[in-house]
Amino acid sequence: MAYKETRKKYPVTLPPESRETSEKVRFGMYEDKQRKAILARHKQSKLNESTDAKEKRFLVAGDYVDRYDCMEYLVAMVSEGSRLSDLCKEDEMPTLREVAHWRKWHAEFEREMKLAESCRGLRSGERAEKLAEDATNDDNAAIVKLKYEALSKTAARLNADFQEKKIIQTEDITNKMSYEQIAEEIKALTKQFPALKTFTDFTEAEVVEGDEE
Repeated sequence: MAYKETRKKYPVTLPPESRETSEKVRFGMYEDKQRKAILARHKQSKLNESTDAKEKRFLVAGDYVDRYDCMEYLVAMVSEGSRLSDLCKEDEMPTLREVAHWRKWHAEFEREMKLAESCRGLRSGERAEKLAEDATNDDNAAIVKLKYEALSKTAARLNADFQEKKIIQTEDITNKMSYEQIAEEIKALTKQFPALKTFTDFTEAEVVEGDEE
């Protein structure tokens, strides 16, 4: 494989549910014993995931590669219009379940896959447009319609530009609150969560920095 630096591009990160637990640890919502156990479990989970990502091999274009290079390949192929389910059917490739697992443990891979799927959606939308433009009276109208609807649905599912636009109005309720009311809300929150008094940007609750080589 010609891919470089994929381990740095797709670092192992805690899944959303684990990050939520880490945030609670940071805000002091667990006793010290529980806190240490949670942090130790998260650190070991990340270590196990990193080891598996580096050691397990998949067959991509005739070469055996690790998870990181395989993720890069999947992103590239989906961006070009390939279906993920078709890619996962190939010999010695990850299953759809495995890829779903990767998307939980590699936040950057999840972002890249969403972008790749958006590109695939754009391709489907443009194919639908071209199909409609090129249709003639000699074509089977039912088949053309079926293909057009299938492509349009794929485009709408994967790319927001092809979804029906809906106007959603939001309201900032603080505009209707007095200074005293806002102050009372803040006091109530800091009483419930004392750590908010010294709030800093959330990191993964002391869990690993530099777990991966």
